[in-house]
Amino acid sequence: MTLGPEHISFNYSDVFFCYHSVKSRVFDKFMNFHYLIYIYSGEMLITQNKKTTVVRKGECVFLHRDQRILVVKQPSSNGEEYRGVFLVFRRNFLKSKMGILADYASDFFENSKLDVQPIIQVPLKPNLKSLFLSLQPYFEFNVKPTPELMELKLYEGLLALLQTDKVFYKYLFNFHQSYKIDIEEFMNENYMCDMSLNQFAHSTGRSLTSFKRDFRKISTLSPEKWLINKRLEEAYNLIINHHKKASDIYLQVGFKSLAHFSRVFKEKYGINSSQLPIK
Repeated sequence: MTLGPEHISFNYSDVFFCYHSVKSRVFDKFMNFHYLIYIYSGEMLITQNKKTTVVRKGECVFLHRDQRILVVKQPSSNGEEYRGVFLVFRRNFLKSKMGILADYASDFFENSKLDVQPIIQVPLKPNLKSLFLSLQPYFEFNVKPTPELMELKLYEGLLALLQTDKVFYKYLFNFHQSYKIDIEEFMNENYMCDMSLNQFAHSTGRSLTSFKRDFRKISTLSPEKWLINKRLEEAYNLIINHHKKASDIYLQVGFKSLAHFSRVFKEKYGINSSQLPIK
């Protein structure tokens, strides 16, 4: 297969294919859904809570939802480009399959405490290996699968996980958070993530209404204004102390556009970011 661009990513109904030819690519991401990832070539470094997991060619990993991770996709040590496939298990998809699998799953919820492992390296048994081999031809751009076929592949991946280890029943079909995460700690750790307020609320185990109510206990600012201030403060630090340019860091600190970043930066500090003195 011959590919021209250095980076290519495309999605067929929640089956994502990614290709990077030369450079490493770094992503700081909050996981709203469960992911099953397979590496065809190159390697992926996944860091969560200061622990790094390396996933190499021919290896598979499961990422639990509701966590923040740092991902590096890069060529292998021998220069082989990165290619990987991601299966995304969204709640609606899992709920649609729960009834079919209820007879198999029910035993694992009774009197059972969920001890979540955020990253699980999954052994590549024949069922998973055949699934990923069957997906490989779709890296060719002239081969476009139907949504119906991709949903079957997602279901195949779901069944393969459940057959690999029964613990995945509890992970995949647990749709509720029975606890509330400390808002202040969570926001300070994740304020640079590209998340809506609804997503912040859900990730702390709250409805949007209770999230806003509890947020008033830690700040006189609204959550929206608090996020903007925190992101601007981090941007200010990166520009002043690390000699970064606004165009290089506005996405990193959580802004969607450079124009929006520039406008709110000037509103807060009274000058353009390019006018800041560099230490």
